[in-house]
Order: sequence, then structure tokens, then C-alpha cells
Amino acid sequence: MLQNQYQPDLKSSHIFWLQREHFDFSGDSAWLERIQFSLRSVYDVVAGPGWTISAPLQPWNEIWLVKSGQVQIQLGEQCVVVGAGEIAILSAQKPRKTTEVAGKPLSIIGFSFDATLLEAFDVVSLLEPPIRLCADDMTRENVENVLQNAICESRTAQAGFSLLAQSWAQIAFIKTLRAALPSDEIEHRLQSKIRAAFAPEIATTLDFVAANFSETLELGMLARRANLSSQHFARKFKSATGLPPMEYVRQFRLAKAHSLLAGTDRSISDIALACGFPDAAYFSRAFKEYFAIAPLEFRKQTRAFSPKTG
Repeated sequence: MLQNQYQPDLKSSHIFWLQREHFDFSGDSAWLERIQFSLRSVYDVVAGPGWTISAPLQPWNEIWLVKSGQVQIQLGEQCVVVGAGEIAILSAQKPRKTTEVAGKPLSIIGFSFDATLLEAFDVVSLLEPPIRLCADDMTRENVENVLQNAICESRTAQAGFSLLAQSWAQIAFIKTLRAALPSDEIEHRLQSKIRAAFAPEIATTLDFVAANFSETLELGMLARRANLSSQHFARKFKSATGLPPMEYVRQFRLAKAHSLLAGTDRSISDIALACGFPDAAYFSRAFKEYFAIAPLEFRKQTRAFSPKTG
């Protein structure tokens, strides 16, 4: 009798909760909740004294926890030294040089990843976090523990290991961002930079480009889909994204090609056609103009950055 006393009668309008915490995730969410996260690799490596890697372009975002040793990271115009117990955040598409500087073995646990909003806006680039992060003990332990979990899942390769490894890496990503920036500052930076992109006619265009970037796209077509004149559409689109519509399309295609070059063995011609470029030669020129490196050279560079070979 006592067990049945607290079972709610769903036909009654009087339901007595003994305890109730209910969180609904079906409605509108904060900006950071909308990211598309893709784990590229996770690694636990030890490099010897004098280890160095340099490249004209950092191929993807990375987060490192330095367990021992010191590493100098030059990323774009910034240069910092990250020591044991500190976290490094490396954003993609910047010139990079990393060098062991203590004359001792360098131990790093970390992961590489993509994190985008609307399949176009790189979250790390939007947030501009510091390269070097002196995290508190709890954050450092949390990041190391979840990355060790991801490493263990990847090592055992049991059913569903990639999903679990990705989940652990997402936790490390969010923990790191929270340590680098206050939560309200994270939301403010994302909101201030891309809020206008969620105007219905702009959001529709972004979705259409993401779904059809391999096809022929023209300004007039995009404007008609948004029910605007070409001139009004171009002005509104640039205000929202910072780019003219067709330049946005070009950069979106190049970003997709960048991902395919780094993560697949597909041929240059295949990638060019898959990303909406008329031929391999045109694509190669556009890629080198934008990234300052030829597609094949970039692919070789990404192989060098792999922990298995680098």
C-alpha cells in the first residue's frame, strides 16, 4: 500500500511531486549549444628534445594539455611558451610553428577538431580565446581525465568507441572554453558576430548554400530564394556575414575542400567537382590564393601533423 501511495494518477489534475527537476532541451538554445562538433583525432604523445613542426597553415583546431616539458607555439603573429600543467588552444588556418624549448621530452595529450555554426562559422575563430591558458587544478584534471577516457575508448576500439571518444572530446572542448572565457562573454561574442545571420532570409540562404554548394550558384538565384532584389539581398547578406554572397559561397566551398583534403584520400579532381569548382586547375588556383598553399602541399602537411607520423 505504501508503494502505491505516491504513484501519480495521470487521469487526475492533482499530481504531487516528491522531487522534480525538469530541463527541456527542445526549444531555442544558446549559441554555443548549436555548434556542429567533429572530432578529427585524439592523441597522447611524447616528443623528443628539439622536436619542431612548422607549416604555412594550421590545418584544424587543436587543444593540448602539456603534461611535462615546454613548447613554444607561434600561431600567426602570436608567440607563447606553454609549460607543464597549462593548456594550449590552436585555431585553424593560421601559420604555425611549434618547438620543444626545454631540452627535455615533451608530453602532450590533446585532440584536433572542427567546431562550426551554420556549417560555416568556425567557433574558435569567432571566440578568439588565448593560445595559452593557465587553468585551475580542477579544469586541468577534468580535461586530462576526459581525454584519457577518449584515448582508452580509441585504443580498445569497442562498438561505438568513436561516438564515445567524440563525446569526451566535446566535454574537454567546453571545459576549456569555460576556463578561457566567462560564459556570458562566450555568448556575447558569438551573438554579436553572427546574430544577424539568423534573420529568416539569411538563415534560409545559408542552409541552401550548405546543402547545394557542389551545384552552380548565382547571386540572382540566391536573391530570388530570399524574395529580395539582388542589390538588397547582397547588402543584407554582407551586413549579416561580413562577406558578399558569392564570396561567402567561394569561402564555404574552400572550407569544405580544406576538410576533404585533410580528412580523406580523394583526388584533387574529385574534391574540386564535389565542392562546386569547374575543374582541378581552377580549384588549385583558388585554394592557393586563399590559403597560401597548394592543395597537394597542404595534404602532405596534414599528414606530417598526424601524431602517427609527426
